[in-house]
Amino acid sequence: YSSAGFEFGGQQLPTPPMFLGYRVQLRFDAQGTPKWAHIATQGGGSSGQTLKDAVQLPTGELVYGGNYAGICEVNPDISSGYGSYLGVYSDETGELLRAYTFSPPPVPANSRAEFSDLELLGDGRVAVSGWFQGTFDFGGGPVAVSIGADHVFVAIYKF
Repeated sequence: YSSAGFEFGGQQLPTPPMFLGYRVQLRFDAQGTPKWAHIATQGGGSSGQTLKDAVQLPTGELVYGGNYAGICEVNPDISSGYGSYLGVYSDETGELLRAYTFSPPPVPANSRAEFSDLELLGDGRVAVSGWFQGTFDFGGGPVAVSIGADHVFVAIYKF
């Protein structure tokens, strides 16, 4: 949202700064009662963070996946570059429990990655797919490919 703040479950969500907006993840229980809200900066122009997909693990934790440009709130060490993130959140409180990005800061120049999809596999692992160019580390060490062409990735994680 990018205008005046609003109320969610008795909590007043703030009005965003001028020229910026917020992405809000709202969590409801099975009866539709608000549980929590997570606010992420949605910057103007070339900065911000975008939620792409979410799955719920058998443990009840929620995994959110998204992309960032300049700002990555699940990893405060990142303040520039383009990439993707995974955040594991408590279903009860919305607290960020663990965070993952595909490249340690700083993100290599001209490197970029974007999620397309998250899928919960039958054994509780999460499959992540998308595209990248440049150098990224999906967990098994850096992978470098040519810049200027998109390369598909599928990575599988156990949380």
